[in-house]
Order: sequence, then structure tokens, then C-alpha cells
Amino acid sequence: MAPSKKYFKVEDYIADLPHWMQEQFFVLREIILQSNPNIKEGMKFNIPFYTLNGLLFYFSLYKKKEFILGIQPKPHPKNLYPNQ
Repeated sequence: MAPSKKYFKVEDYIADLPHWMQEQFFVLREIILQSNPNIKEGMKFNIPFYTLNGLLFYFSLYKKKEFILGIQPKPHPKNLYPNQ
């Protein structure tokens, strides 16, 4: 995957991944999108993001060989302990 390439569609991002990762990304993407029809998919910071009333997940690739799935906990950790 070329780091300087700008992606506008998640499909294009996945298509440029190493072949062995493409199927994993497509399967995980379908699970996320089918879990709730209100989840929105888009590209931010040149990586796939999934939102539902804020950030839910993002996909990333580290050093072109490691898959990263970022998850935003709800409620946000700073809201768990309001008195601290």
C-alpha cells in the first residue's frame, strides 16, 4: 500500500492491502455494517472509519504487515469518573 496514495473509498483501501489481509478486512467490514443499519462508513485520515453517534471503529495497517482495529469505548473513559 502506497503511503502517499489518497483513498476516498474503503474498497480502494482494502484492494491495496496485501492479498492475505483483504479477505479478513472484507469479512470484518461486513460484520460491522450488518450489525446496525445506522453505522456509517467513511475514510478519515486516509483509513476506514465506522461511526454511530461518534467513532466506533477504525482499520489500519502497521508497517504493511499488522492489522489494527481501533475501538472507541462508550461512554468515553473521561466520562466514566466525572469527579476525577
